[in-house]
Amino acid sequence: MTFDREQQDIYNVKVIATDNSPSALFKTGEHNKGQQAFTIKIADKNDNPPRFTQKVYTHNSVYENVNINAPITEVTARDLDTENPVTYSIISGNTDDSFYIEATTGKIRVNKPLDYEKITKYNLTVRAFDGLFNDTAQVEIFIENVNDNPPVFEDFDKNPTIEEEKLVEGKVLTQYFSISLQNFHFLNKLYYCSFRLCNYCGGL
Repeated sequence: MTFDREQQDIYNVKVIATDNSPSALFKTGEHNKGQQAFTIKIADKNDNPPRFTQKVYTHNSVYENVNINAPITEVTARDLDTENPVTYSIISGNTDDSFYIEATTGKIRVNKPLDYEKITKYNLTVRAFDGLFNDTAQVEIFIENVNDNPPVFEDFDKNPTIEEEKLVEGKVLTQYFSISLQNFHFLNKLYYCSFRLCNYCGGL
């Protein structure tokens, strides 16, 4: 007989002992007997691998200015064996060690400052290990942009020269852009009412 603790872990057994002669205690001629009950527990053996509850975990909308140690998501692996605890680790995709995983809980937290302008998505491979068997899963983390970069002017002609009374309607004297890393928003400002600035192209 082969035992499987995951199928049945406790057996209740009753053992009865009977002698070979009729009992003097009974007029029926039955034999003397005694009985004893036993409870047998099947010990655990590490013969089952851990299994993640999902093959792909997805977490959206992690803002790039999130605090260090902030929780992001949590992964879980089930193991039918109870004597071998599962430990978690990140084995690939963790660029710049931006995240860490708690070995005993599977909680993923921020380890270093995030930067949307450098990385907008992380594809982590996480591992669950019980000392003998392991399983892996993917964790997708999407970074959201925040307005944390000022606009920067590109090079342009800061001192254009024009002849008086020679200005042609619609002529572009100079052009400048204020480039923002936050999705290229333009910001233009003019201090003289003698000229007109195009709000869309930056032409003067």
